[in-house]
Amino acid sequence: MTRIAALLLISFLSLNSSSAQSEKAIRAGFEKYQNLIKEGDLKASMDYIYPKLFTVVPKDQMLNTLKSTMENPMMEIKFGDLSITDVQKAKKVGSEYFAILKYKTSMQLKLKAQSPEMAKMMNQQLMTGFTQKYGAENVSLDEASGFFTVKLSETAVAVSNDGKSNWTYLSLQEGQEQLMAQILPQEIFSQIK
Repeated sequence: MTRIAALLLISFLSLNSSSAQSEKAIRAGFEKYQNLIKEGDLKASMDYIYPKLFTVVPKDQMLNTLKSTMENPMMEIKFGDLSITDVQKAKKVGSEYFAILKYKTSMQLKLKAQSPEMAKMMNQQLMTGFTQKYGAENVSLDEASGFFTVKLSETAVAVSNDGKSNWTYLSLQEGQEQLMAQILPQEIFSQIK
């Protein structure tokens, strides 16, 4: 009887250790992915994106869209520090493991207008749009610098073939539910929508 209890205890400890290692790998990979974006290394960041996304949106198209946004001479974008607030235990669905993670970060954005009147009009439009999307408590405008700060609370899905390493990520954006439904298994999609 004590032998069975010892085996059960060892199995339980082994599973918890494996789960902790998976969470550590998920966190480390997601931090690396976000830092690459923050540093402007968009090409390298593509290696951290869930490959099934590229079956719907070609990798080159996504990279070019990101580059044109980040390198737009009419705006300046900066990203704040990342805080991962929750990583759910990885779950095997089909041949892949999925883990939902929650994180917080911030984005600063400044539009470059040709005149003060134009800047005021564009800032009013941005304030309205950001406030509707993220809530008034999460949006501020520094009048002196012209930078908006938007506090973001986001969700992403981490995906791995073995549930231990080589995690890739899919950041979930509001308004892209139809796209996510094409990429993610229904069992995972239903937990995040």
